[in-house]
Order: sequence, then C-alpha cells, then structure tokens
Amino acid sequence: MSDIKGLIEMPLSQSVSSIFSVRRSYFDILLGGTGFGTEYDLLPYFYDINSKTDIRINNHRLSFNVLYSQEKLSGEFDEPHWVGTHDWSSENWTVGMRLRSLISPSISSDLNVYWSYVNSLANHADRAGLEDTRGSEIAIKENITFLKKNHELRTGFWFVIDQSDIEINLPIDLAYNFEAMYFKANGSATKLAAYLDDTWEVRPWLSLNYGIRSDYIIPSSELVISPRMNLVITPMDKLQLTANYGVYSQAPPAYELENNSTLQSRESKAVGLGLNIRLSESVTGNLEIYKKNFFNLMSIDSMGNFQNNGYGNVAGYELYLQKKSGESFIGWLSYTYSIAKRKEGFAKKLDLFNYDRTHMLTGVIQFRPSEKWKLGIKFRYATGVPYTPANGGIYNSQLDKYFPIVGERNSVRYKPYHRLDIRIARFFPDVLNGLVVYIETVNTYNRQNVAYLIWSDDFSSSKSFSIFPFLPILGVDLSL
Repeated sequence: MSDIKGLIEMPLSQSVSSIFSVRRSYFDILLGGTGFGTEYDLLPYFYDINSKTDIRINNHRLSFNVLYSQEKLSGEFDEPHWVGTHDWSSENWTVGMRLRSLISPSISSDLNVYWSYVNSLANHADRAGLEDTRGSEIAIKENITFLKKNHELRTGFWFVIDQSDIEINLPIDLAYNFEAMYFKANGSATKLAAYLDDTWEVRPWLSLNYGIRSDYIIPSSELVISPRMNLVITPMDKLQLTANYGVYSQAPPAYELENNSTLQSRESKAVGLGLNIRLSESVTGNLEIYKKNFFNLMSIDSMGNFQNNGYGNVAGYELYLQKKSGESFIGWLSYTYSIAKRKEGFAKKLDLFNYDRTHMLTGVIQFRPSEKWKLGIKFRYATGVPYTPANGGIYNSQLDKYFPIVGERNSVRYKPYHRLDIRIARFFPDVLNGLVVYIETVNTYNRQNVAYLIWSDDFSSSKSFSIFPFLPILGVDLSL
C-alpha cells in the first residue's frame, strides 16, 4: 500500500518520552488520477494517527496510548444489481493505559486498561443494501508472572464490557452467496476470564507448558473451561520437536446474545505436531501439521434467529524455510496446504468454508547491499476462494426482475490469486532523524485478481472486478 508516514519522537525528560505518528495512503489518488485502474476497481485509502507517552518511575513503566484510524473503499458501478455508488468505511478508536511493574526480581505485573470503538459501514447500490456495525469495549486485563527455578508461572484475569449495535439489510442479489439477510439488534454483555499456566523446564532437552483458562459470560451465565498443553523436545542443538493440544472458545457478540440469551461460546479443539530444524548456519526450516474441530458455530434459522447448530473442521500442514546471511540478505518461503469446511450461517450441511484456500505460497527476498540501499521482492499465490454460482434466473413479472436459481453452495472457486510486488528503497540517515524514499511496483505484471462477481440481469453470466491493478509508487518515510 502506498503511503506517506511521519514520526516525531519527543524526549520530554530523562524519565518521560513521547511518540507521535501520522500515516496516510494515497492509493485512491493514484488510481483515480492515472489510467492504471480498471472499470471495476474500488478506490481504497486509509489513515491513522497514533500518540504514545512513556513514563518511567523506578521499577515501573506507565504508558498512555491513543490511536485513531479510518479506512475506506469506494467505487461507481453501472451493472445489473450493481448500480450507483458502493462504499465501505471503518472508523476505529483505541484509548488505553498500560502499567508494567517489576515487583521483585522474580515477580512482574502487566496491567492494561483500555476503551475501544469501531464503526463499520457498507452501502451498496446507493443504499439498496446496508451493513452498519457499531461496537465498543471497555476492558481491564491484569497479567502476573512468577519466576522460580525451572518454572515460569503466569496468571491473570480479564474484565470486559462489550456493547454492539448492528443493522444488516442485504437482498438476495447483493448478498454474498445469495444468502439474503435482514437483521437489526443491539446489546450489552459482560465477560470475565481468568487463567493459570506454567512453563516447566523438566530437563535441558524437555519443556512443558500447561494451563487452564475459565470464562464466564453474562447474560447467558455460561462458564467455559479451556485446558491447553504444549510439549517441546530438543534432542540436539539443530532439531526441536513440538506437540500441542488446546481447547479455545470465543464468546458470542453482545448483539447475538440480545437475539438469543442462551447462546453458547464458539469452541475449537486443536492438536498439532511440529518440527524445527537448522539445516546450516544460515538456513532454518520448520514443518507443522495441525487439525482443528469447531463446535457451537453460529447458524441462522428460517426465522432469522441465532442458534448454536454449526460445526466444522480444518486440517493441513505448513512448511517454512528461511535463509539469512547477516544483515545483507534474508529470504523465506512458506507453503500451506489446508482444507477448511464449516456448517454455519445459512448452510444446511458441511461445505467448504467461505475463505478456504487449499494452497498458499509466499516467497520474500530482502537484499541490502549497503546501508543506503535495499531491494525487496514479494510473491504470493493462493487458490481462489469458493463461491456459490447462479444457474440462471427466474423472471418475476409482478416485480419486473429476475431472481437467481442458486446452485450448490461453495461448489465453484474464483481463479487463483497471485501477485508480485517489488520495492527499491534509498536510505538517508543524515536527513533529520532518518529519511527513506522508495519506488515500488504493486502487482507488477498486472494480474486481475477477482474480488467479486457481478451477475447479469437474468443471472445467466457474470463479470468480475478486481482491486489493486499494476501501479508504480513513490513513497516517503520520514522521522523527526
């Protein structure tokens, strides 16, 4: 993403320092003012403002942080079912305080208190479709660490008040996978959590991490107990073996509990095996095999009510290789194979997950021949996500419009996604506190990756539109 960054560091005294940063993308300006965009491109932009102050008092470090960010996508369309302005925006606030304390040589504390707010709004076809989500969270989170011979014991508690307000109005011809949704709700929920875990060095070559977490949800009065375990075996310096098992839960959002106060937390049970190996002084690699089962996923009945009838699973493996030669070269390659299936939302049976990508390949090279120059290359490939096709349409003479004949859910995939980005950066360390000027080519060979399909008036054919065409970029990163 092309952007301009500014950073100001202000040491106010020996014990007080402050940082202020501003960042704004100009991708929308470049797309709108050049001929690189295509007919169906959305114009994205974001900006964020961040302020942080640190105060050091003896064995304590107190931090205050304020973050504001805004993102937006916007585009004009003149196609059946896609007429007029389509835009999406998100506004985020976070205000927080963090106190880190060294109570004794073996005991430390980390206290976080924060308030966050998010407002996500999407208008489709000049408000023919609407998605409006607002949510806020007030939280107190305390974590304490105890160090003892061969043990690192951690405990803590969380207190969270979650408020949310949501309105969705998506007719069938605008909804993803033709799953129309009309819903409006708001609610408030209180969530309490506590945990205890220990990392035990049983032997120099064997360590065990084990723990338990409990969550209590109001107003559903649900108590969730989640045990977790991780085993690490290091039979030799260049080889490490891992095994893990855990139960993880996610409480329903407040608006879902307002719709159905008996809802239970979404739950997953995960198991994994891993291998980390050093092939040479500069080459390392790891392999992870995993499987997760999901329970109590959210489903929606014919009356639009939320239920816990969903379930799913994902299984696969990830291979990672890295080569690092001092500060001048680093490169890594990762490959992931996985199959994810879920029955959730409106699904009647177990289908491919909406965001399933069977194959994912990423390669990165960063080469720095000198302190003043740096070359970066990044390539990504991924299987296209699945979608539900339309098998033609049925004409309604009273409404004078076609309605889709919906095919099998998630039975077809978009074309594979792949993209190459190249960046050359020039460093000017003597300009103020550091200046970086870079030239970048986004989507270097102009791959038209599918973001969404637009169907014809009678749903007999479709067109695709994409985001991020080929674009050359000039960027600046400045520190004051």
